[in-house]
Amino acid sequence: MLQKGSQVRRELDVVPRLDLGDLLAGHPRLEIHASPLKRRLDVRQVHGRERTSPHGPCDPVRHRYTSRGMHGVPKDLPLDAFVGQMLNQIALGRFQTQLRFERGDISIEGGWELTSPDGQLIDRAQDHAARDCYRIHRILDLPVSRFEIDAPASFTLIFEPGYRFTVFDDSEHYESFSVNIDGRPGVYV
Repeated sequence: MLQKGSQVRRELDVVPRLDLGDLLAGHPRLEIHASPLKRRLDVRQVHGRERTSPHGPCDPVRHRYTSRGMHGVPKDLPLDAFVGQMLNQIALGRFQTQLRFERGDISIEGGWELTSPDGQLIDRAQDHAARDCYRIHRILDLPVSRFEIDAPASFTLIFEPGYRFTVFDDSEHYESFSVNIDGRPGVYV
């Protein structure tokens, strides 16, 4: 009988071992974070200069290996599941903004922007140190009335009474967002 620890050790033995010293010497702006609870490594690449995209500069991007490709917003992104749902929680992290709904969530590691019903920019993704405050809270407790997909660049959730929350796929190499709906496989872009 295998114990949990030995099973993990056996699975790790089949993975080629890397010398982290060599890896870090070649990439001085690379951070590696072990997550013992999730049993995975997160590799974070910190860029020496800010990226520019339609919504302005972004936080350094977190690179996470996934089993699905990350090449553009798909035309059939299953956002219909969010229509009629209230936004219950907004979670802010160092490399991620999360929108949590009644039956699913959207985790954003790339660019986003929130505009008012009259088209004024309210808030957008930017470095935490560069902002005075967040204003994304204006869409809390509001239902999603509809959505738009501008494949392969972005998607927009429209909240009542007309707030527009747009998420951009602004990286060819890194995950920009994921959509997780209860009972369905997650979509990583």
